[in-house]
Amino acid sequence: MRARKRPINGSGGGSDAIATPECGMPPAFNAVIFGLLAVVAAWSILHDLQSGVAQDDLYRFSSDANPIGYLAIIGGKLFVVGFGIATIFYACGLAGDPLKAPRGLCLWCPP
Repeated sequence: MRARKRPINGSGGGSDAIATPECGMPPAFNAVIFGLLAVVAAWSILHDLQSGVAQDDLYRFSSDANPIGYLAIIGGKLFVVGFGIATIFYACGLAGDPLKAPRGLCLWCPP
């Protein structure tokens, strides 16, 4: 008797699918990766505040010439720092999963 092939990545559906919603990266791995990104973003914020110039790959904003762009880049970097801290808290068991939390804000995402 030959073994039946199992569908890969849920193609074929049913309970035989190998990929499940529980599959994913371990929280400690996510905490290390996002923690390192948060450290780099925090260092970049300090550098931007000291120099008065914020830049990314395409744009360079001075706090005097374009304060809105300057604050937008600083705000984006602050978001990365906050997300890194939330991921570290989740890995330590102190908070809920920050990767699943934005799903409640998405109107077209399935529950």
